[in-house]
Amino acid sequence: MALSISSGAACRSHEGFTSNGDAVVVAVQGLVQLFALIDALGHGPDAAVSARRAVETLQGNPALTLKELFLSCDRSVVGLRGVVLSALQVRPEGVSFAGVGNVELYGPPDAPRPPCVSGTLGRGLKVFREYAVEVVPGQRWVLVSDGIRARDMVKALAAVAGLDPASAAQELVKLAGRPDDDASALIMDFTEGAP
Repeated sequence: MALSISSGAACRSHEGFTSNGDAVVVAVQGLVQLFALIDALGHGPDAAVSARRAVETLQGNPALTLKELFLSCDRSVVGLRGVVLSALQVRPEGVSFAGVGNVELYGPPDAPRPPCVSGTLGRGLKVFREYAVEVVPGQRWVLVSDGIRARDMVKALAAVAGLDPASAAQELVKLAGRPDDDASALIMDFTEGAP
């Protein structure tokens, strides 16, 4: 089944900073679509440099396998602040997820949530796991950085359920974002149809 995805994102920097160590990638190459959220360690300009490097790496060839993308990001930020990263990749044969660090994936309440593995890119990718995600049309999936309070997610997701992805992402960051961290959300609404 062909899946069409509408997405929207919001990134807000740590209170008192203008630079943001969180970043979002939405990239398409051929029939492959990549949705990723990056969170560089710390805040401010140094974190922003790492986030930009990871963005460039992912955008460079989004059709690589998830493992190849994570390995490329790991190499690209050596000597810089490390980053954590989670990504959904949509191919004609299905949807896959991988995550290193604490960028979490949320789906419908009844859908299994694949876990992220521990680690930080830029320090050697020691463990990598990729999971197939059973996505059906009509579902919303969300990636959030650790600047979003996990304890507020159920209530916040319910509050933004009727909004389009871009508006929902903005509101989610307002409702559940921590002022003492960069906070980001990437929302993906899946429908049936050509990408």
